[in-house]
Amino acid sequence: MRGCPWSRAAWPEHAVPRHQSRNGLRIKPGQEILTTVHDHYSQHEAIRLATEKSGATYRKIALFESIDSISEDAIVERIRRAVRPNTRAVGITWVHSSTGLKLPIRRIAQGIQEAKAGRSEADRVLLIVDGVHGLGVEDETVAEMGCDFFAAGTHK
Repeated sequence: MRGCPWSRAAWPEHAVPRHQSRNGLRIKPGQEILTTVHDHYSQHEAIRLATEKSGATYRKIALFESIDSISEDAIVERIRRAVRPNTRAVGITWVHSSTGLKLPIRRIAQGIQEAKAGRSEADRVLLIVDGVHGLGVEDETVAEMGCDFFAAGTHK
């Protein structure tokens, strides 16, 4: 995978481990994981289980009202505004299989950087990207995206 040293990559046989990354997330009661209503149910379930185990919460937001009337600016702003002082992680999908929508990960990462300014390492907002539908199709590197975790299988 471009932009990621081999020492930092894992190649699971199927999709489940990428969603289980949230189980290793250091999250505590009072913190939350933010995701979207558009993400795959397996991501929602992994987040639900991780927050249930830790005593944290999760919240889902809509990125758009209609796929026909969205803009990158509006998506970035919705996510940026949704980050609260107790948000520990944002879990999003790079390319959505249901609509073909490709999120502007770099711009979202920049918006999250603004939201996490001044936070301690233990409380900073992590950007977790499910990249399975974009990996191998897009030419962007993980480093260029600016996310904290990028997970994808090679089964698509």
